[in-house]
Amino acid sequence: MAGEARIVALLGLMAAMLSAGCEKDEPLAAAEPSQRYCRMPFPEYDAGPEVAGIRRQVTVTNCGRRPSVTYIYGTCRATSDSGCAPPLEVQTWSYCHRKPRHTSATDFGVRRGPVTVVIFARNEKVAQRAVALLRKARPADPSLPLTRKLRACGAR
Repeated sequence: MAGEARIVALLGLMAAMLSAGCEKDEPLAAAEPSQRYCRMPFPEYDAGPEVAGIRRQVTVTNCGRRPSVTYIYGTCRATSDSGCAPPLEVQTWSYCHRKPRHTSATDFGVRRGPVTVVIFARNEKVAQRAVALLRKARPADPSLPLTRKLRACGAR
């Protein structure tokens, strides 16, 4: 059990590192416990508690200037000479900060109102199931100040 907890913690940190760094001065939001649970100025989407038998493990929130939230499903085991990616990630970004694009059948973005939901999946079946299950996980927090870019994009 302790080994699995370490894997989940490493996945959370790994997702934070991937979602941060879009701009030089953007902090690693997930490293701060108070930042992990911040709300977004746009609605968040996930694919429910489980997708194709893969349970949601962790949620990583980036509260920097380009805010995003990532729901990570499943775990993986990294080896000493290579890393690993979880079986499924569902990310929500403001449409202003990330436009939908289709890189492959397992790596793509879809627009849901004011946001882009990005799917990274281990195979096409998991990706298609995740899109079919997309749901609003949390509404936008109307008390949050909008970044200049979000205001210019017409958010709220």
